[in-house]
Amino acid sequence: MNSEQPSILSGYNLWELMAKEVRRPGEKEEAQTIIEILKQPDNTEEVNMGRALTSLSKGLVNTFGVGLSEICGGDSVKAKLFRPHKCVLGSYYGMPVELNTSVTAFGAHTSGEPRGKKTGSVMLFKLSANLPGESAPSSTARDLKWGVNCIKGVFVTGDKINYFEIAQTSGDDIVVVELHPFEERALNLSQELGKFMASREESSRPAVFVRNVAS
Repeated sequence: MNSEQPSILSGYNLWELMAKEVRRPGEKEEAQTIIEILKQPDNTEEVNMGRALTSLSKGLVNTFGVGLSEICGGDSVKAKLFRPHKCVLGSYYGMPVELNTSVTAFGAHTSGEPRGKKTGSVMLFKLSANLPGESAPSSTARDLKWGVNCIKGVFVTGDKINYFEIAQTSGDDIVVVELHPFEERALNLSQELGKFMASREESSRPAVFVRNVAS
């Protein structure tokens, strides 16, 4: 095989094309690991779709062609809840506050098939706060508030990991913005995903908390 780059390739984004292929085998392995982790949540709950989750589902359809699934009945959806995997110490007017990051996951289905074939899972990274010495709030999907306690997420299939952010347009109306896998925001989200995965490696152990000081 000729290793030279002929002039016909001039102008193409060769770096991105090659990086994508190099990344693919590891990405598939990581995606399959995530799928197995999501099969063992700490808790589950039925959540009314409401305006917030309905907007999220519509945003996912527009961006990835998938919506929320695992409908329990009526307008409810099944949420998989995971205990916090990271705690960061912040400050509010000089008062210390602990900020906990946890994962809430939903099943995803192809657009137009509410009860059709599942195509992956949607993971949301949610923040909660408590004062030092208090227990972290119980994980729940009933208080998701875009732009306040949830703005980042991942859509994972059997062989691919898609990073996204949730941008508010008005109230609960949102758009889901897909992040390029090599941009800084996606790389930071990938690191957060890695921390979550590390905390779930041994189910017999309590969650691993990484305590830092918020900048």
